[in-house]
Amino acid sequence: MTTSHSTRPACRLFWLALTVLAAVLVAYWASLKVAYTKGALAMHPWFFLSGPRSNFELLKTLIVSPEKWDISRPIAMLIGGAFTYLLIKMRQQFVWFPVHPIGYVVGSGFEASRMWFPFLVGWLVKSLVGRYGSVQLYRSLRAPFLGLVLGEYSAAGLWLLIDALVGRTVQTLNGLGIGRGDRVGLVLPNCPEMATAFVAVAGACTCAPNGEWSTTRQSPSSSRTRSSSSVRSSGTCEVAVRCSST
Repeated sequence: MTTSHSTRPACRLFWLALTVLAAVLVAYWASLKVAYTKGALAMHPWFFLSGPRSNFELLKTLIVSPEKWDISRPIAMLIGGAFTYLLIKMRQQFVWFPVHPIGYVVGSGFEASRMWFPFLVGWLVKSLVGRYGSVQLYRSLRAPFLGLVLGEYSAAGLWLLIDALVGRTVQTLNGLGIGRGDRVGLVLPNCPEMATAFVAVAGACTCAPNGEWSTTRQSPSSSRTRSSSSVRSSGTCEVAVRCSST
């Protein structure tokens, strides 16, 4: 029994390390695939242009104009490592010690400057519940707070799904010769396809008639807005190109 309990942390650490490695490999593969299929110049400039260039620009500067060795930098690293080790030992020895070493490490990062307030609220609520509440209150609050975390990830996942659907619509339109600046009319009922099509052509959508209208009623509306094409639904979501009279 003692052996099984002692091997559990090592087993969890192994699977955690394996998951991190798999995530890194998938992230690299996905980044390269998106960069080569969509074009790196069309992606986020920081991740595909400014960020990678900044590292090489710094390396080039150090090679062309090398700086003298500054002893203050390794000293600062040693002091920071020693202080982090001190925080770890304090957390291990004293349950009441409030400062976590991970917070000290990530506190100086860029993301911390944008996300410090949610962490502060979470820490404040947990501290108040732990000091003045009960165990039952703490357990009852775990579900809603975990829901807040999962809700954040769910929102990001939803926008990824919408982006994938919008991308498919844009690719279909581009394959039919419809691009930036072309006027597009949407002839769809209220459905998910209507939302994704509207986002895909948001900058050029000039006509959104009722999907239940007949062709006789749709033609004047398209003619007044000079739509060169329309997105229609015929059983399945199809893209139909129709040059309207101007």
